[in-house]
Amino acid sequence: MAEAEFEERRFPVGERISLYYRFYPGPGATGKKMGTPVLCLPGFWRNSRDYEDIAPYMAASRSVIAPDLRGRGRSDYAKSADQYAFDLLVDDMWRLLDVLGISRVVVFGTTLGGLMALEMAKLRLERIAGIIINDVGPEKAEAASKRMSGHGGSDEFSFEDAVARVRAQNEAFFPDLSHEGWARLMLRAYRKTDGGNYTRDFDQLTNVATAALRKERPTFWDAVRAARAIPTAVLRGEFSDYLTAEVAEKMKLENPDIVLAVVKGRGHPPLLDEPEVRLAVDQILARADAQI
Repeated sequence: MAEAEFEERRFPVGERISLYYRFYPGPGATGKKMGTPVLCLPGFWRNSRDYEDIAPYMAASRSVIAPDLRGRGRSDYAKSADQYAFDLLVDDMWRLLDVLGISRVVVFGTTLGGLMALEMAKLRLERIAGIIINDVGPEKAEAASKRMSGHGGSDEFSFEDAVARVRAQNEAFFPDLSHEGWARLMLRAYRKTDGGNYTRDFDQLTNVATAALRKERPTFWDAVRAARAIPTAVLRGEFSDYLTAEVAEKMKLENPDIVLAVVKGRGHPPLLDEPEVRLAVDQILARADAQI
């Protein structure tokens, strides 16, 4: 199997919900030593497609697992908003790791996935070999959240209109993307409907759980402190208003060993195809592998 290829799998998590995930098996058949597995977790409105560039890169030396969380992408939708609670999302990942027989893992998370990575380290530090947090901090970014509040509706658009919408919403944060780049970005976040149009690829009910999370857990600073003992990287887009430079520096003060990578020419979040991302990923994976 070529290193860029992946298997499409599903596993049940209860309440008649099964989750879809991409499994990159790594170089096991070549006899090359396998590094620490990586679990890739997407954002609030995102899915496993966001890792389609970086996952094959990491899979050259280890297995990589990229799930769609409940209500996102190709995973099942729940019947009620309470089934999207943050704690359930985290529990799903422990179940997935157990199904795969993985005892220790590096968790790579974007926004919601980054908060999940922090929480997983806080809960079971012995199972987390490292974390990579993509453009999210331990406290809510009020201005950015307000700016993006209208980006996640369920309206349908033609292909070109959907691309234009994504570009209009994000062009200030990704000034160098070509039309092809905007089309790729749209296809990561949208799905094609039966009628041939495109709409955001997540269940609108997840927004209820997101609002509840922000009230119940206004900050994750306790989890940042709990993760001090493990290799940690924080990726921040140069133009990001979601993870501000001030909050990123505060995270560095809490944990001086954090690898803080500022991704040039990018806003929220870095697209994970940038050289700064690969360099930070390599550093964390090397430190995690040294523990094997």
